[in-house]
Parts: sequence; structure tokens; C-alpha cells
Amino acid sequence: MNRLTKSFKTTSFHKTLTEYFNSLSNSGFVVARLVEPKSTLRGVSQYTSLRKHLKIPHSIIIEAIKWRAVEK
Repeated sequence: MNRLTKSFKTTSFHKTLTEYFNSLSNSGFVVARLVEPKSTLRGVSQYTSLRKHLKIPHSIIIEAIKWRAVEK
């Protein structure tokens, strides 16, 4: 898998996991991996405003693969 090597901007969306999953599935993708990054204890000790993100995820990373149907 290719990884991004340049800086990028993100956009904020407020949707349920079900909405994300169904949108990907309806578009022919299969979810291979889902990660909800958490703040580290070191980060929280340095920036106390991150404490709420120990329980509530701040973002989500979804790895999805385009499914190709096998022709018979």
C-alpha cells in the first residue's frame, strides 16, 4: 500500500459509523481496517484538552479496498 508523504488538509464530517460503512459498501468497497486513533498519555499530560479524546475518538481512519467481481 502506498503511503502519503506530503502534508494534507482534512475535512470534518459528523456521521455515524453505519453511514460511513454503508456508503463505502454501496460504492463497491470492502472495509479492510478501521482505526480510531487515541491521544497518548504523554500527549494528554502535555495538552490537557486532549483528555476527552481518551474516551471519545477525535478521528477515524478507514482502509477500504475496491471490490472487483470475478467474471464467470
